[in-house]
Amino acid sequence: MRTAKLWRIISAEPGVALPAAFGVLLVVSILVTITMTSALSASRSSNQDNASKRALGAAEAGLQVARARLAGLRPSSSQCLTDRPVAPSGSQCPGLLDQDLGNGARYSYWVTDTAQAAQCGGSPAAGERCITALGTIAGVKRRVQARVKGTVPPNPLFPVAGILAIDGATLGNGFAGDNKNLPAPLLINGELASDRTIRLGNGDVIGGGCRVSSPNGSVIDSTNSNSTSTCQTISGITPTFKSGLPGVDTLGFQPSFVSNRNETGISWQNPGVGAWTYTAGTKSGNYPTGPTRSLATTQTGARLILRGGDYNLCNLNLANGGELLIPAGEIVRLFLDSYARKTPAVRACPGSGRKGGLNPQPLYLSNRGSLNPAWSGNSSPGPAQLQIFVYGEPGNTSTNNPLTPSTKLNFENSNVVNAMIFAPWSETQTWNDMTWNGALTTQIFSPKNNMTFTYGNDTTGGGGGTGASYQQKLWRECKPSPSIPADPETGC
Repeated sequence: MRTAKLWRIISAEPGVALPAAFGVLLVVSILVTITMTSALSASRSSNQDNASKRALGAAEAGLQVARARLAGLRPSSSQCLTDRPVAPSGSQCPGLLDQDLGNGARYSYWVTDTAQAAQCGGSPAAGERCITALGTIAGVKRRVQARVKGTVPPNPLFPVAGILAIDGATLGNGFAGDNKNLPAPLLINGELASDRTIRLGNGDVIGGGCRVSSPNGSVIDSTNSNSTSTCQTISGITPTFKSGLPGVDTLGFQPSFVSNRNETGISWQNPGVGAWTYTAGTKSGNYPTGPTRSLATTQTGARLILRGGDYNLCNLNLANGGELLIPAGEIVRLFLDSYARKTPAVRACPGSGRKGGLNPQPLYLSNRGSLNPAWSGNSSPGPAQLQIFVYGEPGNTSTNNPLTPSTKLNFENSNVVNAMIFAPWSETQTWNDMTWNGALTTQIFSPKNNMTFTYGNDTTGGGGGTGASYQQKLWRECKPSPSIPADPETGC
């Protein structure tokens, strides 16, 4: 009896449901927690993967921006590149840092000079460089590196690596002024070429040699036995240099007047607006006319900044040490009109004003007047930053002689010029202590006494050229951070 009652008590089930329910809930909670943890982990992994892909895209964008700027700005072999050509800092090149791409993506890049090309397996002698770019988004970093090599196609405006004097060059003696006891070379670090006669004076040095075409080209060395003139001559070149030259009008001369920056791009500098005079132009149809559009200094040492863009003038006069300044990374194209232009029938510019003659003088510098010198806003000005195109017309002079230049460019006494000048119907005359870095195509070249001309390494892509291009020779991904923090090219 007692045994049966005990069995009934033991076998009864009241209160079992609650513990069972808690057990089921515990199991479900554990499963839900596992599921949520897996989902959150997958979400984090997905977000991380998405951020990583976007960071890689940002790095690649930075690399391509750097490559495009290399082609456009054409730094010299010894220069690095940020948003402008810059010198190395110590043994490293500075970078362009933390550039915004939008939506939280940013990039930085570092571009070496050619001397550091070996850091990405390149050859300094081949002109190769390394570009290292970093992309970041939401704290995720990706780095890539490329080795690139620049190529610059020939420029039809400047077909020689130096000076082309189409109808002849007469060089003065390499002395300081008229004092023959103070030798100061007339030095051309580049080529001197012509379709006609090149006449050398005492003490002249043509580092790249003389090139003359047939049938009329020749070199006359008028030096005496004590001369140090040198010019290794290459003659008989065909066709003539002149035959391959385009006209100034093919370079957009008319549009340069219609949409120029003559007024909006001029920034007056020390000592102020009163140091310069500017007169605006009028137009007939879409062509500039009238004896105006002149820009001239009125005070000693006046400085003027020209922002990047096209300008169209009749006359630029930098007397009394005036300086024309260009900000780093910007390019100015300056078109100098001429009275010799027959279209339209109204003369575009006045037909007087040249010192010592009847032809106009659209460009005049004197007493240390400078074009594109170094200044605080551009410590390393390149000649392709200032491109000057001078209009003219063959034979449209008082003598109607096609060998007589219709305009004259005059540089007097201690001028500094970083520019490329295309003036195929002009005489270019320089006087004492001239320093010129760039390229020149002119009709007649007549330097007097000492000067130093250096062919600029960035000139071939400017003006009428098609620009440089940088071919990618290698691409690789790097570790997120350089192995040597001070050396951005390491860790690849």
